[in-house]
Amino acid sequence: MQAENNSFEIIKNLLKNQKVAGQEYCEKHNETYDLIETPGGIVGSCSICWREGIKKEDKAMAEIAIESKGAWQTPFIMKNEHVSDDLKDAKLNTYKPTDKTQEQAKKLAIQYIKQFNGERSLIISGGSGRGKSHIGISIANAIRQMGYTAWFVKSRDILKLIQSTYEDGSALTEDYIMKVIETIDLLVLDDLGAEYIKPIQGDSESWASDILYNVFELRLNKATVCTTNYSMSALEQKYSRNGERINSRLLYKADTIRLQGEDYRLTI
Repeated sequence: MQAENNSFEIIKNLLKNQKVAGQEYCEKHNETYDLIETPGGIVGSCSICWREGIKKEDKAMAEIAIESKGAWQTPFIMKNEHVSDDLKDAKLNTYKPTDKTQEQAKKLAIQYIKQFNGERSLIISGGSGRGKSHIGISIANAIRQMGYTAWFVKSRDILKLIQSTYEDGSALTEDYIMKVIETIDLLVLDDLGAEYIKPIQGDSESWASDILYNVFELRLNKATVCTTNYSMSALEQKYSRNGERINSRLLYKADTIRLQGEDYRLTI
């Protein structure tokens, strides 16, 4: 949004010394705007129409990039991948298991990377402080080093991003975010279940569980790594009428492991 406003102001500054040829009124957005004389002819646009045009152009560019199989998702991922300081340099060789299940998870993660085919998935569950996020970001980093696209993101951050597209003037669209989710080689969805899910009232399902169902529908037959504190039965209960469908897609072509042991944060 800020970048879009800056672009609009830059264009206004470039044109402010040009001759005004008149004004027109945009009935759709109730806004009057100047018509400017330029060497190429008279130009002018309502500011809101201009922003809507930019959004359509961005969508068209994304579709072209998808067809050409370019890594167009990378700038978006870099902007929207928020990794805590303690995980920025995380690698599997820096993960120190303290329990047999953690040792098994490390071996499973190494195997997952070596045999990566863009289709298999991995679910890592267990209580807080067992190293689930450490393993998740390590896998994402390793897959990227192999030349694939990968996005490490918390499930609640996906919901926040999509919510932001509903704001007036947002340059980002829900379709664009979903295209990224659908087309990247690997989605690492961290802390699944930590997002707020509004209780169902009457026949109205929670918006958040609807979005997450769409995410897993788009990732069917595509590589996804999920970390969660929840068991599968608890996730199904949390997502209510979407729960069974989410679990079905989550478990498809997926290996699962539940970590035990002590919370390492409490031992420091």
